[in-house]
Amino acid sequence: MTTQSDQITTLLLCRHGESQWNLEGRIQGQSPDAPGLTALGREQARLLAERMRSAGVDVLVTSDLRRAAETAGFVSRALGLEPVQDSSWREIGLGEWQGLTRAQVAERWPGMLEAVGRGEDPPRGGGETYAQLTTRTLAAAADLARRYAGQTICVVTHGGNVRSAMLALPGAPDGLEIKS
Repeated sequence: MTTQSDQITTLLLCRHGESQWNLEGRIQGQSPDAPGLTALGREQARLLAERMRSAGVDVLVTSDLRRAAETAGFVSRALGLEPVQDSSWREIGLGEWQGLTRAQVAERWPGMLEAVGRGEDPPRGGGETYAQLTTRTLAAAADLARRYAGQTICVVTHGGNVRSAMLALPGAPDGLEIKS
């Protein structure tokens, strides 16, 4: 007899398409003011949707931030699945850095970008640390594995979430396979 814990749950972690702030070099984080996808981002979302057609997706989950939800809309239409919005899959919270360029951050918070580059993990702009993002992302993945055991889940999320999950793979919950 197969139990829920014996079933492999597959997470397909997908980053949103290019946003206007990506194009402008602005830090997005969790900003509610961040604009949606560019023309290239919409094309990337369309291509993702086409790829997901053959992936056997059972459940579609998305961050509630605009750029991810907009990308998930393309996947939703292609698969006929209603996306489940989940704020646990938001990008790292970057506090006061959100909406700024790297040059503006470097000017206002001297040494902070260098500290992050050296592997230090301060709260960025008064927001989250990378460790907090990783903890949140892995908890969200474990929650999906419990709720949708044995199913294939497409999660439309953000680069920080995808990176943190991939770097933490040795600590991934049992019965969970993460692909990006």
